[in-house]
Amino acid sequence: MTYPQWNKSTSAAAVLKTTTHQKVLKRFNIKSVRQIYGATEIGVAVFMTPTASFKPGSTGKITPGLSDRHNEGLPQRSREHTNGVRRRRFVRTGDVGYYDEEHHFYIVDRLKDLIKYKAFQVPPLEIEEILLRHPGVGDAAVVGKPDERYGELAVAFVVRVEGVEVEESEVVDFVAKYLSVEKRLHGGVRFVREIPRNGVGKILRKELRELL
Repeated sequence: MTYPQWNKSTSAAAVLKTTTHQKVLKRFNIKSVRQIYGATEIGVAVFMTPTASFKPGSTGKITPGLSDRHNEGLPQRSREHTNGVRRRRFVRTGDVGYYDEEHHFYIVDRLKDLIKYKAFQVPPLEIEEILLRHPGVGDAAVVGKPDERYGELAVAFVVRVEGVEVEESEVVDFVAKYLSVEKRLHGGVRFVREIPRNGVGKILRKELRELL
C-alpha cells in the first residue's frame, strides 16, 4: 500500500528506534520521519528535527526561543535532566542524552530506566535496538533485575515473530555479538505474547519489572 501525497511523517512521545524508523520508511514508502522531543509541562516541542539536516536517531535541534540546561558527569557523554522545576525557568525531564558536533540532540534513555550493572549505567534502548535486528524477534523490551552481587542484571522480554522458533540462548548470543560485556543479557530472556505499552506506545517498564 502506498500513499502518493504522503512523503514525510513525525514521531513523538518516545524515542524512535532505528529499526522501527527503517521499517516505517519501507512500509509506507516515505522519505523521512522527523522526531520531536517535548513534555506536557512545557507545552511545546523542545527539540525538532530540521527538514534540511535530518539525522537518524536524533531529536533535532532546540526550538527557537527555548533554552536548555544539562548536568555533566554521567557516562557516555550523557547529560542528566532530573524531575521537577528549577528556578521556575527550567523543567527537569528525567532524560539522559547528548549533543553531537552540529548540536543535534540524541536521547539515550530515561534516567530512572538505566540499568545499574557494576559501575556501569546501561541504557535499555541500546539493547532493544539490537534485539529488534534479530529476524525472530517481533518486539522487545529490557529492564533491570535486582542482583545482590552486580546491582542489576539486564533481562529481555521478547515477543517472537509468528511462525519463527527462537530460543533464549540464541537471543542472548545474538546480543553478545554486538554489545560489550556490561550491556549483555546477564539476566536472561523471558518470552511473552506482547509488550505492555500505554496509549501513546511507551513501554510500561514498571509492569515488566513486576513480572521478575
